[in-house]
Amino acid sequence: PHGRARRSIALSNPLEAIRVQPSQRLLSLDVLRGLDVALMILVNDPGGRSYYQLDHAPWDGCTLTDLVFPTFLFMVGVSIVFAFRTRIANNVPRSVILMHTFKRAALIIAIGWLGNLLPYFHFSTMRYFGVLPRIGLCYAIAALIYLFGRVRGSAIAIVVALVGYWYLMTHVAVPGFGPPTHDIDPAGNIGSWFDRQLMSTNHFYQHKQFDPEGLLSTVPAVATTLLGVLVGVWIQTKRSVAEKAAWLTGAGAVLIGLGLAWSLDFPINKRVWTSSYVLFVGGIAMIALAALYFIIDRKPRAPGEVHPLHRWMYPWLVFGSNALTAYCVAELLAITIGYVRIGGLNLHHIAFSLIPTAIGPEEVRSLLFAILFVAVCFIPMLVLYRKKIFLRL
Repeated sequence: PHGRARRSIALSNPLEAIRVQPSQRLLSLDVLRGLDVALMILVNDPGGRSYYQLDHAPWDGCTLTDLVFPTFLFMVGVSIVFAFRTRIANNVPRSVILMHTFKRAALIIAIGWLGNLLPYFHFSTMRYFGVLPRIGLCYAIAALIYLFGRVRGSAIAIVVALVGYWYLMTHVAVPGFGPPTHDIDPAGNIGSWFDRQLMSTNHFYQHKQFDPEGLLSTVPAVATTLLGVLVGVWIQTKRSVAEKAAWLTGAGAVLIGLGLAWSLDFPINKRVWTSSYVLFVGGIAMIALAALYFIIDRKPRAPGEVHPLHRWMYPWLVFGSNALTAYCVAELLAITIGYVRIGGLNLHHIAFSLIPTAIGPEEVRSLLFAILFVAVCFIPMLVLYRKKIFLRL
């Protein structure tokens, strides 16, 4: 969302990548986005068996991995506000802004569908849902709500989405399964039933009876994105950085508490994106951004001045500046090493087998493989960053 500002950054060496015009950049958002996408790649591409926190919770509950996707959607919401700010101030017609938004969302969804078709292009089992399609949908819907409803409309939409989804999931009987119970049934919840009415399970993730990125569960995911929108609006107020960070931290703590309280009736569950999960993870994302915002952006810096935290920030800025591109590169690489075979084994297994067992148990070697995978994905992102190429999917 800050393409023009990025062109003002000199990239002749790593230190110069941190030189920034403070009025144009929210450096903390770039850093958090980079940390998040790097973690996303890390947990998606292990060598073998992972540690518990580096995998999704089997059903109810929340691990470190379960924080990754909603945090990204939260940042999409923050970015919407910054992307629209100049255009709204310049009285660009809302129809023009909306058309650009829908085109970008359609491109993100199309790339996601292409990735789901690779490498064999079996349309009969193509997965229509997925990470990129959900990002595209949430981006388009949240942008539409903010563009026409602004802050009030966004806040109302969050409440309606979370309460409405809770009611549907906990009070509406599912044909063939009966009234819902406290323990959410993967196949017997209204979201899974609704998705199955739209299409065959051949198009679901791993052909199961439910899809973790199904259409109905996109409704609370839009609420996650709109939480980011509200935070983006708050950050743009004229209050001091310290005051804004303090209020964000307090609000995040309240959301975490509300999410935990709601989980007693509607468990925290990433697979079906429960309302309690939205509040719980949204609060954590809010606190994380507040902390980075206070640390990184609290002192305005003159153009050309190097940020004192440049050494640890630089890798995350590289990933954060081309976040969706980095994700696509990682997915393409994973598909390649998973399907190219040599002597009956795919490249993934061959590469993992090269890590000596003396290093430690499978979880340790799996983590090392994932770290190396992230490092490989970092290389093309570094080339793009140094060439000032920012691919806005």
